[in-house]
Amino acid sequence: MTAIFYPDCFATSPSGRFVLEARSPHNGTIAHRDGRAAGDDEFAVEFGSHQSDFRYLLIDAAQDDAVVWERWQRKDEDSPHEVLVADDGWAILRTHGSRPEVIAVAPSDGRDVLRVRVEGEGDDGLERVPLRDASQGDDDVTVHWTCRDLHFTTAGNYWSLDAWPYFFRLHEKPLFAWRSVGGQRLVIDLLAGALVTDKSSGWSELAREMDEAEKRGVRELLGALTPQLPEIQQVMARAEAEGSDEADEAERTLLNRPDVRIARAAIYLTSVHRLRDGIPLLREWETLEAPSGMTSSSAMGRPWLVQSQWFRPVVQHALRVLGEQPEAALPSFAFRKDDDPPLKTPPRPRGADLAARIASLADTMSASEVLNLLGGPDYVRTRSHLHDKAYRWPEDWEYHDLDAGGAWMTLRITWDEGEPAGHIVAISRFAAEWLRSEERALEMLSF
Repeated sequence: MTAIFYPDCFATSPSGRFVLEARSPHNGTIAHRDGRAAGDDEFAVEFGSHQSDFRYLLIDAAQDDAVVWERWQRKDEDSPHEVLVADDGWAILRTHGSRPEVIAVAPSDGRDVLRVRVEGEGDDGLERVPLRDASQGDDDVTVHWTCRDLHFTTAGNYWSLDAWPYFFRLHEKPLFAWRSVGGQRLVIDLLAGALVTDKSSGWSELAREMDEAEKRGVRELLGALTPQLPEIQQVMARAEAEGSDEADEAERTLLNRPDVRIARAAIYLTSVHRLRDGIPLLREWETLEAPSGMTSSSAMGRPWLVQSQWFRPVVQHALRVLGEQPEAALPSFAFRKDDDPPLKTPPRPRGADLAARIASLADTMSASEVLNLLGGPDYVRTRSHLHDKAYRWPEDWEYHDLDAGGAWMTLRITWDEGEPAGHIVAISRFAAEWLRSEERALEMLSF
């Protein structure tokens, strides 16, 4: 069984009036509903995972921290990974597991007004009609919403990474939307306790308002968070340099902050909504050093690894969509051996210098020679394919630049694995596909 961790969750409404918390006795912060302390013999306590029996509280800071309502996790629902609360007290609970849900909770009494079961396109074992649970009363309604971006894993079904949740109003009606990374919107009419779809009356007007709400939210978040980048950079640098448990914990705490956790989504939405006024903020985010995951590099060969930056590929993609050249000396991908420092590469050439260097590119070059010639790639993609009853792992390096006429072009170098390192099997240059499709951006977000 894959361990799933459920820390306590907290959210504060934008004005600071309401605080929503979700605590589990298995995290040692509250007792069970019957007053018992969690015991060491309970699985979730012994192994520090699969925490359950969460208690949700809505607290009104304007009324001396009075508890507005209390709600306990139901036996038929997964534990939470995220909670949100609006200034009028409406609450949203996002549960995570094999049956993830988005639950809308009324501000006055903690009543579930709608439960949305989030399922993937491969889910065909659930009914596609509203369900009523008689044990919870006639007003309890669960509906299903199919998300194209849901991924089935042994650690639960993921769909909300780099998604964008927000409360908004249309004609004074309170609504909630969760925009998945691929652009789908889960929309809830909070007063009606109903799911709104693109087949619903008034969808066109609603979609326009959601566009505007997303733009406002992106501007607000990046405007508030960007001045904190020096502090964020310090935490990242300490974690990278020390590699200690304390530094790792500081990094996890930082990345779990609600505003930081959705920053990549905000950055991506600057390109989706073509927010040119966000360019100065993107330039500041571009400088943030935030190394992310690593995987083996077929081009460089063993023991080399390729490592992505967490924010920079998405930042630089957004800059290009907005017609701006990224900073030549700030690569999105780096190559390294285990714990060694990343391999230093020269700044990316531009203009006539770039054209001359591309002209000298040869398929006999090694990966190191290409890096010295062209600098680090803007995107690295490793994929597998079956060849003669064995899987091979070719690797693409992509360089995105403006040609002499001012049009965005992509240079793609494809490597096949070999010993001791990979070799070039194809070199191509073509008009930038990412101007016509979001596929490349979504690959960057899921790297």
